[in-house]
Amino acid sequence: MVAAPEGPRHDLDRSSGLVVLDERGDLFTRIRTLDLSVAIWRTRQMPDASQSPEPATLLVLAAYEPPDWARIHGFARRFSTVVAMHPVGHEDAVAALEAGAVGLLDSEMPTEAMRRALRGALRGEPVFSREVLGTWLRGSRGRLRSTVASVDGLTARQREIVALIAHGATDKEIAAALGIRTATAQKHVANVLRRLGVPNRAAAVGLLMKKRTQAPG
Repeated sequence: MVAAPEGPRHDLDRSSGLVVLDERGDLFTRIRTLDLSVAIWRTRQMPDASQSPEPATLLVLAAYEPPDWARIHGFARRFSTVVAMHPVGHEDAVAALEAGAVGLLDSEMPTEAMRRALRGALRGEPVFSREVLGTWLRGSRGRLRSTVASVDGLTARQREIVALIAHGATDKEIAAALGIRTATAQKHVANVLRRLGVPNRAAAVGLLMKKRTQAPG
C-alpha cells in the first residue's frame, strides 16, 4: 500500500488509486491502514471541473453529516464515487444509487468488510446489495428508460460488455477481454449505459439481474 501525507491534496489525476475526500481525516486514517495495494490520497476539497481524473481513480467521500445528494450527484458525474457514512439505512443506499454513486459504505463497518468492499469498487464492482438495486429499479420505472427489453436490444458486443460489467470487470479488463484499447472500452461502456438508459454500472448490473429473475424456466 502507498499512502499520501495527511496534507491537503487537490490533484486527483492519478493513473490508478483511491482518493478520499475527507475534511476531518478520520476515514482517510482508517482506509490508509487497509491493504488495498493502490496509492491512497486525501483531499479536503474538490478540484475545479476542468481537472479530469484517470478512469482508474476511485473517489471515496466521507459524509459526517446527512449527505447532500445533489452535490454528490455532481461528483459522481466526474468520478467513480463511493459514499461512506454512519449509520447507513436502506433509503440512504437507494439515494446514493439514485445520485449516481457506485457504492455506499458504513464508515464504521468491520475492517475486513471495508477492505473487500473497496477492493471490489476499485475493480469496478457496484457496492450495493441486490435488494437495494432491485428497490431502486422498481422505484425508477417512471423516470428511466430502463426496461428488461432494452437488454435484449443490445448488440452481441454490447451484451458481452454488460456481462463483463456484471462480473466486476474494469475498463482495462474489458479492453483486454475484447482485444481493444482501454479508451475504446471506456467509450463502449458509456454507450452501453446510454443505450440502457441507466446512470452507472451499478444500475446496469441491477437491470441485468432483473432480466435474469424474469427469464422463463
